[in-house]
Amino acid sequence: MHLTLDKIQPILIEAYDLAQFIFAILGVISIPLLFFKNRSFDEDNATLPPDSFTLFLEKTCSQLGIPRLMMYIRPQAYYDNLSKQLNDSELAKSSKGAVICLASAVEASDESAHVSGLVNTGNSCFLNSVLQAMSSLPHLHTYLEHVSNISTGVPLPVTRSLLKTLRAITKPLYRRSSFRPVDIVAALSSNRRIISREQQDAQEFFQLVSSAMETEGQQIAKTESLGGGLRDLLGTSSGMASGMMQIKKKLTTTNVENPLTGLLANRLSCMQCGYTSAIRHFSFNNIQLNVPNKYTATLAECLAKFTDIEYLEDANCRRCSFETTVKSLTTQISECKKEMKKKKDRLEATIQVKKLEDAKREIERRLKTGRIEEEEEDKGDRLRLLNSVSRSSTKQVMLAKPPKVLCLHISRSAFLNTGAIYKNTCQLLFPEYLDVSPFSTNGTLHTQPDLPISTPTQKSDCFYRLMSVVVHYGSHSFGHFVAFKRRIYADQCKCFSCTGGKASGLEEWKCQNAWYRISDSKVDECSLDDVLRSNPYMLLYELIDEDEYTQEMTSVEESEEEEEWDDMSVLSSTDYNNMPMDNATKEALRIANSLLIVDHC
Repeated sequence: MHLTLDKIQPILIEAYDLAQFIFAILGVISIPLLFFKNRSFDEDNATLPPDSFTLFLEKTCSQLGIPRLMMYIRPQAYYDNLSKQLNDSELAKSSKGAVICLASAVEASDESAHVSGLVNTGNSCFLNSVLQAMSSLPHLHTYLEHVSNISTGVPLPVTRSLLKTLRAITKPLYRRSSFRPVDIVAALSSNRRIISREQQDAQEFFQLVSSAMETEGQQIAKTESLGGGLRDLLGTSSGMASGMMQIKKKLTTTNVENPLTGLLANRLSCMQCGYTSAIRHFSFNNIQLNVPNKYTATLAECLAKFTDIEYLEDANCRRCSFETTVKSLTTQISECKKEMKKKKDRLEATIQVKKLEDAKREIERRLKTGRIEEEEEDKGDRLRLLNSVSRSSTKQVMLAKPPKVLCLHISRSAFLNTGAIYKNTCQLLFPEYLDVSPFSTNGTLHTQPDLPISTPTQKSDCFYRLMSVVVHYGSHSFGHFVAFKRRIYADQCKCFSCTGGKASGLEEWKCQNAWYRISDSKVDECSLDDVLRSNPYMLLYELIDEDEYTQEMTSVEESEEEEEWDDMSVLSSTDYNNMPMDNATKEALRIANSLLIVDHC
C-alpha cells in the first residue's frame, strides 16, 4: 500500500485538531489555576475550599495524563493533599509516633522477599536514592524509633516522618510495590528546593535530613533538661526518690547519640616556632573525599589524602604574632620616651607610654603562662595592638570519634583550564569491610608540626560494614541516581499494634548478604560483586564490633576459597570474547548514553 499526499493530509489535519483541543483544555485549566495560585483563603469565608479545588485539578490532570502538573505549580498543596489521601492507607497508619507495622505474610528472613520502591514525582531520583540507602541502616532505625517514642511535647516532623518512610521501605513484601515519599517531603516542605522542578543533589538532601534530625534531637534534650531540673530537686524524701528514678529514666531515654554524627580533630601547627594551637573538634555527618584525576583509585587512598598533613604558607600563628607585637611595642615605647624629652606637654606622651607598657606587660604575661588562645573582653583594647603574622604551618584532620554510620561523599567535580566544570569518572575501588583506625586518633596526641596527630596502634576497634551505595549515572549537569542497599530485617515487629499497646523495647535488626539495586520504583536483586563494581557517589558504612568483624571475615575467606575452585572448573568452557552484559550494566549504559546525548544537545 502506497501513501499519497491526498491520504496523508486528512491524518495530519486530524492530528493538528487534536493537538489544538488538548492545548485548549490546558489553557482552560491554567486560567483558574493562576488565579488560585497566590490567593490566600479563609476556611470560614471561602466559597470554594482550596483543597477541593486542588483535588479537582489533580483528578483532571490525571485524566489528561499529566498528574505531575499540580506538583510544579502548587507543590505545597500537592503534597498536603497527598498526605490527606494517604491517611487511610497502610503508609499513614500509626498507633503511636506514626510507626509502620513490619508484620507481613512474608517471612522476614526470606532473601527473596521484595521491598518497596519509591515513585519518581519529577526529578526526585536524588531523594529516592538517599531514602533507600538510609533504610538499610539498623543503627538509624533504632535511633529514630527511640527518639520518636520519647514523650516531651516537642514536635518531631522530620524524625517521625523519616522513621515511617524507612520502615515502609524496609517492610518485606510478596510482590513488587512502590509509593510516594509524601511524609518526609511534607516535613521538609519549608525548603522549596526539595520539591522544585530543578534536579537536586543526593548529598545535599542527605545533609538536609541529617541536620534536621540533629536539630530535633537537640530540642528534645533542651526541653527535658529545662522541664525536669527543678521538679526533680523539690519535694519530700519520697518525692526525692521519685525524682531520682525520673533522672535515671531520663538518662536511659534521652542520652542516645545521633548515629550519623561524629567528631573530627583539627590541628594547626607553626613550622617557625613549633607552636600548636588547641586541637579543636568539629561535628560532622558526612565526609567529602576527592578522587584523583586518573582511571582508578582506592577508598584507602582517598581517606589517606583526606587525613594527610597539609602544608600552608599563609596561616596566622598566635605565638609568632604575640612575639612580634612585643618587639614592636618595645620599639614604640623607646621612641615615645625620646619624644617626651622634646615636648613641653608631657602628659599626653606619658599616657601613651603607659598604655603601650600595659599592653606589652599583658602580652608577655600570656606568653609566659601559655594563655595565648584566650580572649579577654576587658583586655580587648590592649590586644588590638596585636600584629598578625603569617608563617609556614601544617594542618591535619583526623577522625576523633567515628560515628556509628559513616557517610562518605565522593566529590567528582573537576575543572578544566578554561574554568569549565566536568564530572571526574575515576573508578573508585572500595571494600565491603573498612578499617578506619589508620585515619583516627587514639589516646596519644602529638603536637609536633611534622608528626601526625596520632599514630595508628596495632589493635583496631573501628571496623565498618558496607550497607548501601548511591551511584550517579550521566554527566555533571544531567544524570540519574540509583541506590544499592543491603537487605536488613527485624525478626519480630514491636510496634504498638503487634504488642497490644505494651512497650516491649525496640526491634533487633539483622543483616543479610542479599542486595537490591533500586532505580526509583524499579527494585531488582543483585549480587555483592555488582555493588563493588559500581562507581559510587556516596558510601554508607555501619560500625560493627571486632568479634562480628572477625566472624564475618572468616566466612568471607571460606566463601572465596569455594568460589576459586568453582571458577577454575568454569574457565575452560567460558568464552570471554562474547561475554554478555547483565541487565544492570545495560540499563546504566542506556541511561548514561541518553543523558550524554541530552547534555551535548
